[in-house]
Amino acid sequence: MKHIAIDFGSRKVGIATSDIGGTLAFPHSTIPNDDELLDQVSKIISDEEAQAIVIGKSVNLNGQENKIDNAAIEFAKLLGENTNLEIFWEKEWFSSSEAFRSAKDYANPRNFFRNNTGSNKDIDAKSATIILQRFLDKASK
Repeated sequence: MKHIAIDFGSRKVGIATSDIGGTLAFPHSTIPNDDELLDQVSKIISDEEAQAIVIGKSVNLNGQENKIDNAAIEFAKLLGENTNLEIFWEKEWFSSSEAFRSAKDYANPRNFFRNNTGSNKDIDAKSATIILQRFLDKASK
């Protein structure tokens, strides 16, 4: 089963897709969170022939929802109505940090502690990939 994942942010939204077997996640794109978001994500879902949606659950370390999580829940309701696909939630704890860390240029020591090495332009898509892979790994057990 092919999945699509969403790392929902207030300014940008990361998108990832899985392979047809639902075992590996791949970054797809980063799109702006604007008035066209629902249509753009719905089109990606249709184009990719996804059969399920995974959205990153944004909660603090105590498990309490935060402001962005409320917006993600509202978006998920609209997306579910628009696509008629099942929506799953996966905690997105540290996915952005993990994606950023994996994108750093470790070969160049001067870039090690810099926040903007040029390799992090699609950090949101990479975060969505991490969220999706976590979900797929749990589902395969």
